[in-house]
Amino acid sequence: SMLTGIIMCLDYKAGQALVEDRDFAKYKKAIQNVIEIARRHKIMNPEKMRSSYGKLLFLLQDALHPQVQESLEFPIAGPMHTVYTFLEGRNGLALFENETLLRHATAEIADDKSKSRYEIQQLLKRKQRAREKLIHKSRGRH
Repeated sequence: SMLTGIIMCLDYKAGQALVEDRDFAKYKKAIQNVIEIARRHKIMNPEKMRSSYGKLLFLLQDALHPQVQESLEFPIAGPMHTVYTFLEGRNGLALFENETLLRHATAEIADDKSKSRYEIQQLLKRKQRAREKLIHKSRGRH
């Protein structure tokens, strides 16, 4: 019923049809995308979704039961998508070779009042230069 609810939230008419025919395989990609979004949100915000995420994990565990697998006809959770797997699929792992450049390109620059405006601008410029170098490097490989 939770999977039906997910589809109902995405598309009311599709959810109604799912209640009638119980063909979850039609909505494989949509269900896996919702699960992926929830996983990513929890990874990026560990303090959030404390009770909801636990319920989601129980759902995923229950979905591994052979009878449920037979009914669904697909694995409810697809593989975890990461920057690494994205780049790996596009022969872009070379972007990880220069750790300093990567660290500068992805640095968080917070205005925590301990840095002067000039220092913050310098950090932003360094970040932009690092990003441009990574972009140039990735374009050279394609």
